[in-house]
Amino acid sequence: LAYEAILEWSYAQQVTYISAEVAWEAWSQQMQMVGKDEGIMWASFRKVFGNDTQVNDVTAWMVAFRYLDTDNNGLIVQTEFEAGYRAYIYSASAAAEFTLMLSTTMQVTYTTVEEAWASVQTYVTSESGIFWQDWDEVCKQFSSSGDIDWKASFMYLDLDHNGYISQAEFETCYALYEKPGPHSADGMTLCPNTTYRVAHIVFDCNGASGSQSFLVPAKKMEIAQEIPKGAVDLQVGITANVDMDIFLYDAKAKKYVVHYSKNQATINDKSRTGTYEGVEVTFSGDDRTSPVTETVALKGTLPFACSLQVQNYADDEAEATMTFSYAGVDPCPSPPPGCAMYTEHVSELAYEAILEWSYVLQVTYTSAEVAWEAKMKLAQTEMLGKDAGITWASFRQVFGEDSQVGDVTLWMAAFKYLDTDSDGIILQSEFASGYRSYAYNATAALQSTLVLSQSMQIKYTTVVEAWASVQIYTTAEGCISWREWGTVCDRFSGGTVDSKGTF
Repeated sequence: LAYEAILEWSYAQQVTYISAEVAWEAWSQQMQMVGKDEGIMWASFRKVFGNDTQVNDVTAWMVAFRYLDTDNNGLIVQTEFEAGYRAYIYSASAAAEFTLMLSTTMQVTYTTVEEAWASVQTYVTSESGIFWQDWDEVCKQFSSSGDIDWKASFMYLDLDHNGYISQAEFETCYALYEKPGPHSADGMTLCPNTTYRVAHIVFDCNGASGSQSFLVPAKKMEIAQEIPKGAVDLQVGITANVDMDIFLYDAKAKKYVVHYSKNQATINDKSRTGTYEGVEVTFSGDDRTSPVTETVALKGTLPFACSLQVQNYADDEAEATMTFSYAGVDPCPSPPPGCAMYTEHVSELAYEAILEWSYVLQVTYTSAEVAWEAKMKLAQTEMLGKDAGITWASFRQVFGEDSQVGDVTLWMAAFKYLDTDSDGIILQSEFASGYRSYAYNATAALQSTLVLSQSMQIKYTTVVEAWASVQIYTTAEGCISWREWGTVCDRFSGGTVDSKGTF
């Protein structure tokens, strides 16, 4: 009970005071000196806590005092107060998602922001706007299911930290959701600007059809597409010039809905039609003759989320073309399925990934123009007006690796970072900007190389000995690649030099 009480109190302090230090100063009149320590005594804490709520025979402020008084000396000192202030942990990324959900329901309910604002006038209790304690009721008005975290949403919107949602902040909330707009160069619906694309198919609420081509690594199974709950009358399939299989997998139930083997799924190569969770499922069957084509059709509204997996049996990576059609998504979630929130954290990861990618390009190609010509030969390109560019699916190969940090796939975040005009295609000017992201500093590089030289001479009396010591890192041509140079630098300097700059 004390912990729950402290979480509520912590939240109230955070929306009222911009920092723990400011909150501590605000309660200075309740403080007393005990020996050399200044703090809040038990009786004074009743006012600081702010209410006399009881749960059965437990008075919340009394047990909260005990919870904060970690050294049991009967006095809440500043360090203990600040620990309590920070008890409520605000997640900006989660708050952004909840606020986007709220924005979506606002726009569904009211066609204009003026109408939405007029509907909440009951809760506008001062010139400052809607008090933080009333924001819960506002969220319930727009989302009766209670799936919006009103506390997180309030902190996300209260940009001036005054404890109120002003009309301007309310309007920011309303405008956050962007209805799916124009299509990218590869024909897919563009993700809203506050999100980034994470799937081959970006699902449109009203339905769509089309195709997407991408490369599948050799001898590998991977998820080709996440299919959202609520997809209506979906048909999806893969065509390839090598042997590939598709599977439909229900991750929540941990079982296959469609698989070529009857031991894995009730709908298989031998029994190609059936019903799963009330949805009629039809499988085209296992095809091994080039061009291979396999499809799955789902009749009705999908009551669960699932994934379309693809297996490439060939010894080399191979191109697959995924064709699809569906009648809509009901209910239609926000952000659109196939998009994810482009939070500050994701943006930071994208920036770090672009710096690494930029460095690799610079040590591989002498200029942005040379790099562009080389990468354009690898990529599936599309025309945007008179300009050729790199599509989302092609950028995976251009970026060169599939690293993930948590649930963020770096090449997807990097594509968003480079696509500055958000048109769904990387043009040459955007590519060149990315190429130049790693800023080489000749002066700093010289200093690092001098440190490296000194450490080489300390360990070896001749250059012949030093060179002999790194033969394990040389190529058949007798050179050290940029990939190995970092290890060589660490060998001599113990990680104290900038290997990128020295290379």
